[in-house]
Amino acid sequence: FLLNHTHPDDREKLVAAFQNARKSQRELGAEHRVIDSRKNEVWLHTGVRLARRSDESGYEIRGLSVNITKIKEAEEVLRKNKARSDFLAEASLALSESLEMEAVFARVGKIAVPRLADWYSISAFDENGRIKSLSVVHSDQGKIEDIKRLLERYTNDPQIDLGIPNVLRTGKSELYPSFSQDFLGKLDQVSPNDLAALEKAGIR
Repeated sequence: FLLNHTHPDDREKLVAAFQNARKSQRELGAEHRVIDSRKNEVWLHTGVRLARRSDESGYEIRGLSVNITKIKEAEEVLRKNKARSDFLAEASLALSESLEMEAVFARVGKIAVPRLADWYSISAFDENGRIKSLSVVHSDQGKIEDIKRLLERYTNDPQIDLGIPNVLRTGKSELYPSFSQDFLGKLDQVSPNDLAALEKAGIR
């Protein structure tokens, strides 16, 4: 029953705990996930040991599972907080070490990717009021040129009322969890080739 409900990625680990407990005759444990009736993941710590049957006819595997989901959630919060703190510390150091801003932005991007994001870009107005891409970093080096071409194509109008041009002009942040068809429809001249390029670049 337990194995049938154990997360597929954790079954091998749990089976190994059973087998090792039988071979070593010691109590062993494993942390694993199960899928409950609501299709939610629940973390358990299952301890197993080899024990003699009550009728003395042989041995059997006995186990006890404890729900440790709250502990795992707390660990994940701590892990994310540490990752953010480490990133901020390294980024602050990078910002303080050089006055060459393009080099600094490139280094910050390499710190952020892939730790916090799949890709990263920095843009700014140049001396002529045009938008210039200062740095593009992607976890897949082969996609950087595609992103640069898309940025150039869709940031060439500083007066557009969303995205990079609007953020640079107004100083107000924008957050787009995904690039929906409605969002893309607000951009001028979005062609099928552009949509394919967005998908290829990993922008979604």
